[in-house]
Amino acid sequence: MRNFICVAVVVFSWVFPASTAYAYSAELFAESQSTYSFSKNKRNLISQFHLVQKTANRAPASLDQMIGQMLMLGFSGTKPSDKSVQTTRKLLAKGQIGGLIFMGANLQDREQVHKLVRYMKSAAPLDHPAFIAIDQEGGQVQRLRSAHGFTDMPQAVELAKKGGAKKALQTYQVMAKELGAVGFNMNFGPVVDLNLNEQNPIIAQKGRSYGKTPKQVQGFAGAFVEAHRRYNILTALKHFPGHGSSWTDSHEQFVDLSKSWRSSELVPYKSMSKKGLADMVMVGHLYHPEFSDEGKIPASLSRKAIQTQLRGKLGYQGLVITDDLGMGAIKKHFSFTETIIRAVQAGNDILLLVDDKLANAQKIGEIHMIIRQAVKDKKISLTQIKAAYKRIMAAKKQLTVRASGAL
Repeated sequence: MRNFICVAVVVFSWVFPASTAYAYSAELFAESQSTYSFSKNKRNLISQFHLVQKTANRAPASLDQMIGQMLMLGFSGTKPSDKSVQTTRKLLAKGQIGGLIFMGANLQDREQVHKLVRYMKSAAPLDHPAFIAIDQEGGQVQRLRSAHGFTDMPQAVELAKKGGAKKALQTYQVMAKELGAVGFNMNFGPVVDLNLNEQNPIIAQKGRSYGKTPKQVQGFAGAFVEAHRRYNILTALKHFPGHGSSWTDSHEQFVDLSKSWRSSELVPYKSMSKKGLADMVMVGHLYHPEFSDEGKIPASLSRKAIQTQLRGKLGYQGLVITDDLGMGAIKKHFSFTETIIRAVQAGNDILLLVDDKLANAQKIGEIHMIIRQAVKDKKISLTQIKAAYKRIMAAKKQLTVRASGAL
């Protein structure tokens, strides 16, 4: 019954107007404690779900609608009454952005998180539901901890030492179940970086890698993905083309992999993609000449990395998202306008902008204007925007298809 309730809430968010979906989600959650039969409601949900999908497929999207779906923001605030929350919610409601990432500053306890996620989700247009994302790897990188009423998860290196993929699947099912219960539909993990440098400040030193070999990494990363799929949550393999050999941290500064990177770091991406275990790939702000267009441009801003290597040589055709474009590796070397244009030109489908100062109508309007002008000036192809939008909508519909299939 509980599983059906969770699924029903997801489908209701597509089928009914925002205010109705919000009311129904609360009602259905309360009903989860009873044994009431929803057999008739199931048929209604499924038929209305298909009607909405057909309607959405027929409606052509404007350039601004497509651009909006490519933007994922961080925001400030913890409750619906916060001005910053209301401002961000309006951006979702107008389709000016397509998703949100929740950071530590947005989180207090389980009930508060659930309420805030539900409030934000209910604002999104029917045919453009929101991605609601979080970084929940385990260990040092987990936003939701025991202090918030969630289960503390082991870091990747600890999990790899204690057991195999079966144990990992059980562990990550607990994680995914908790995330799904409060409404998240995207988790920025697993890390598939190989542990090639024990002095690496952002991977090895934080215990974020499962091991030194692709085989080790793929087994545990696959368990992470499978566990999240059971609770209808998309995942992201990161950090392409591989952050495990680096000596510096892209959060802080430029990362040059030209002398440390190994081709084996691509194996998890190729293998997991072929096995259908890659919902999305997050591209790192990492420089290597094989993944750089010209000069010293990081992979996240380079066509060569995404279109030539990831999509071309590795054959990956799913969603691609940047790492946070506010990191030092980008912000210290590129202007805001150049960053936005290059990120889209490179072939990223989603631009991740964690800085909550961007969560306002003026800044988002500026981003839309930058991209619109670049399309007008033929710096960015409209065909490329359409392709990104198509992949985003396919992923969003996939979430709903999974939900409807479980009814």
